[in-house]
Amino acid sequence: NAAGETTSYVLTDLSGQILAIENTSTFTGLTTTDYGSYAISYETAGVITGLTVGQNIQNVNSSGCLDFSAPYSFRICPLGLPTTPTVCNYTGTTNVTLSQSGGSNAAGETTSYVLTDLSGQILAIENTSTFTGLTTTDYGSYAVSYETVNGATGLTLGQNIQDVNSAGCLDISAPYSFRICPLDLPTPPTVCDYTGVTNVTLSQSGGSNAAGETTSYVLTDLSGNILAIENTPTFTGLMNIDYGSYAVSYDAASTVTNLTVGQNIQDVSGSSCLDFSAPYSFRVCPLGLPTTPMACNYIGLSTVVLSQTGGSNAAGETTSYVLTDLSGVILAVENTATFTGLTTTDYGSYAVSYETVNGATGLTLGQNIQDVNSAGCLDISAPYSFRICPLDLPTPPTVCDYTGVTNVTLSQSGGSNAAGETTSYVLTDLSGNILAIENTPTFTGLMNIDYGSYAVSYDAASTVTNLTVGQNIQDVSGSSCLDFSAPYSFRVC
Repeated sequence: NAAGETTSYVLTDLSGQILAIENTSTFTGLTTTDYGSYAISYETAGVITGLTVGQNIQNVNSSGCLDFSAPYSFRICPLGLPTTPTVCNYTGTTNVTLSQSGGSNAAGETTSYVLTDLSGQILAIENTSTFTGLTTTDYGSYAVSYETVNGATGLTLGQNIQDVNSAGCLDISAPYSFRICPLDLPTPPTVCDYTGVTNVTLSQSGGSNAAGETTSYVLTDLSGNILAIENTPTFTGLMNIDYGSYAVSYDAASTVTNLTVGQNIQDVSGSSCLDFSAPYSFRVCPLGLPTTPMACNYIGLSTVVLSQTGGSNAAGETTSYVLTDLSGVILAVENTATFTGLTTTDYGSYAVSYETVNGATGLTLGQNIQDVNSAGCLDISAPYSFRICPLDLPTPPTVCDYTGVTNVTLSQSGGSNAAGETTSYVLTDLSGNILAIENTPTFTGLMNIDYGSYAVSYDAASTVTNLTVGQNIQDVSGSSCLDFSAPYSFRVC
């Protein structure tokens, strides 16, 4: 840079043909090819020849001092296009905010964030790295930095990112490609998740619960059609079908579209942050009806006390004990698991627990257990079915058990002999007609015929009906516990 010296910066192709001559080492308007470059210094007062565009650098000469730098060659490649994503980077969203790093953020520099398709066509240009209104497809993205005073050409929608240029400094980031996939639909359940309920409260975990964030709980069918939207994960009025559910979180100040009953969950979008949980599918099945008993559970009884286990017995909870027929029709509703006035048939039974304040609808005689509902929590036990069979009558004896007697004392075994329990010893004919009732198993005044006999135990404080001479043993019933021995028949000859 001596006084009286001039330096020109020369751009050539690889054969040395001069393409541009500049006063600085900045070359513009370049294309994607290979270039050579030189710095040529010469006396300003001398005559230099051949230093013109179109000439060859090897033909440059001067009448005075002349100096060439060593050549520097470089290659300009086209801007890389986005590669095809292989996985879903985002699911069920229409807005994406990309992370960024690097960049100078220098004074006088502008950075634009560019969204493209995979062929490089510009779809959006933003001042931040947030893109909205996206659909389920593959995208590319770039950060384009340039001198604000010079701007950038070709940086418009519909142009190709590879055609963006500038008269000044221009820097384009490597492309980042991403795939937006549709929100997953619920998968069909394979088992019953809930049985005999119309209200379901789902558990939840995760989520930021950040200030300014709203979360809606959405119930759908398996096609994604929205059936209900709630502020809590409790859904009421359900039927015996398959459902899907989602938690949808969004900026409370933003606009969320299509988050309404009748729309599809895959069409929900937001003007700002929007996040969907993975879908949870569940199946509601009808309450199981009692199965047909295969054997006699109780014999000759009209009162049955069932045992119970489980249940929360929580404060504010009521449990009703329900007796049904095998088709589920309610025959009795009790506060305890004791049912009276039963006949010889098959029964079903349930424990029905519900919030006392909300009660239960349909829990009345003549209704079906499958129609019981509640505005609050409701839980129905699995059904327990049982069969009450008539008391067996004595079988005809085949030999003489006693000969030439009128009094018989029978032996006894078993029985609880509990406090407050009474046992009566009953003599009948073979049809069950009661002939005598004694406090001990001794019967007198017998004739030469066939007899039956029973031990009948019952709560001394209860009411026992038809335990009188002339009634039939099969018609004896009690208001509380009542137990019959198996019949014992004998012949007096």
